[in-house]
Amino acid sequence: MQFVKKLLQLLLQKQLQRRLLKMMQKVDLDQFKSQFLGHPKRLQKRPETHQQAIKTLNDLEFIRSRKYADQQMRASRVGADPLIVEFERKFVKALKAYGIPFFAHEFVRDEARQNELKDRGVSRAAWGQSAHNFGCAVDIIHSTRGWQLSELEWNVIGLIGQETARKMNLKIKWGGDFKSLYDPAHWELEGWENVAPF
Repeated sequence: MQFVKKLLQLLLQKQLQRRLLKMMQKVDLDQFKSQFLGHPKRLQKRPETHQQAIKTLNDLEFIRSRKYADQQMRASRVGADPLIVEFERKFVKALKAYGIPFFAHEFVRDEARQNELKDRGVSRAAWGQSAHNFGCAVDIIHSTRGWQLSELEWNVIGLIGQETARKMNLKIKWGGDFKSLYDPAHWELEGWENVAPF
């Protein structure tokens, strides 16, 4: 009887997994991440100082996890400019030194992906108008909270990224400084338009 009970539990579990997988295929993953990623306890009170922001972003337990290690190579670097890859590596390392877990979400976008993001209103750039299309950009996000950071928290991340670029003597633009579309996860090589084959 115990064996039959366990077998039924396993079958129900497998059925549930299949249903969830089918549902997830229909879900917009970026929207799902932006709504459900994060630590509710950390979002209770918005930080008021840079020091508080560093504390709210800090997650040493996650940095020690296997999931954090796996995240570090999630985004494909194929076709990405070696300078933006080196910047991402050093930037993530600098954030880790503060106990802040981040990872590269995306480097290179093909035409279909760029047009999809434009159609959804996530990007204003059509194909050929984004540094991502030429491997000259990276989006870097928090490992457990995704894009769900306060403006002050993003400013802390921006300062660390700009300092990383300064130490590399690398001219880079931060999406948190963009006038038209606030995009604080975005970093691109300055002058990428001159490299792009138009």
